[in-house]
Amino acid sequence: MAYIKKSKYIYSLISFLLIVFALIFVFWAKTRKVQDEDIISYPIVYYNQVDTLVSADYIFQNEGLNQPSAVRSIPGTNEFVVLDKGNICLYIFTKYGEFVRMMGRQGQGPGDLWFPFYMNVDSEGNIYVYEWRNLRISIFSKEGKFIDLFRIPKELGYGFYSSSYGFSIADNGEIVLNMPHAGYYFSIYSKDGSLLREFGEVPIVTTTQRGRMNIHYAEGFPFKHKNGNYYIFLSQMGSVKIFNDKGIFIKEHLLDIPEVEANLKKITELIKKERINYIGIYFTEVIMHNDLFYLMVRMHAPKGKKVGNKYIEKLMVYVLDENLEIKKKIIMPDFWYYDNCPDVTVARQFSLWKRFCLLNDKEEIIIPNFYESQIIKYGAKK
Repeated sequence: MAYIKKSKYIYSLISFLLIVFALIFVFWAKTRKVQDEDIISYPIVYYNQVDTLVSADYIFQNEGLNQPSAVRSIPGTNEFVVLDKGNICLYIFTKYGEFVRMMGRQGQGPGDLWFPFYMNVDSEGNIYVYEWRNLRISIFSKEGKFIDLFRIPKELGYGFYSSSYGFSIADNGEIVLNMPHAGYYFSIYSKDGSLLREFGEVPIVTTTQRGRMNIHYAEGFPFKHKNGNYYIFLSQMGSVKIFNDKGIFIKEHLLDIPEVEANLKKITELIKKERINYIGIYFTEVIMHNDLFYLMVRMHAPKGKKVGNKYIEKLMVYVLDENLEIKKKIIMPDFWYYDNCPDVTVARQFSLWKRFCLLNDKEEIIIPNFYESQIIKYGAKK
């Protein structure tokens, strides 16, 4: 009889504990769901390829695209401009991918280009090109006419191996450069090439090696927002420094982006294993459109899926407001990049040309395919 009572007691205790554990699990699951909803408070949109705007087979003026490295839409028109690194020139196409005109050729004279590495467009449609070899900014009209040029004393970004050669043109006509070799995060020029001011001093580091690394970590994509503040998205740090209109530092904001944390973890593993320096490329491009920042983030995957000599690559575009709050996440389809540079570092192979732009207010994205010499349009899945 005592045995039966003891068994019933044990059974009741076990049942009670199971009920308690079940209640705890339900409470934990609900709490976690609420936390997850708090974390992911922005919409996620999946994009796919909509069209090949300019194919590698499209021949115009007895030539075609040859390593297109950047693209920008031209305000006030239905056209976009392509910076072609291989042909060393600019091409303008209609929004349907029809050739309109070409400007620039290799050289050092006015209207020529030499190692053109980056470009941007102002509100009037004028095109500004940064020439790494000539150390200058050349300016063209949207009609294809050469306007002017001016020299700059230092390279933009870190230099030839930079992941970003950032500069932008503010609504008031200021040309906002990131020239850390000059000692500042921001160098502000006028259209005629006059240096207006510099601010955001890059901390001085004494030794040569640490000095190089310090400059590298100070490179990024600079902007002046209509709110008057200056922003620089530091491509090696995963953060944004903000200065007011007087050039006074306000704060540094670490972006709450999961891929940045994943990249940091991957980079740390690679550095420990392969002793790689200068590999922390978080942002491949940042643009400002309708007062919002569009930030392209890539995932490092050097040991990922491989077919032949190609690796898979993940790209996301985050849309941020002036407070750097995420308003939307765009997940791009898988990209492939070629492992055709065995003689260079993994860090150099990571410096891909993913210079995208928005084609219109529908947030259609066009990206130059550097390796296959074509321009692709992407849009939200229907």
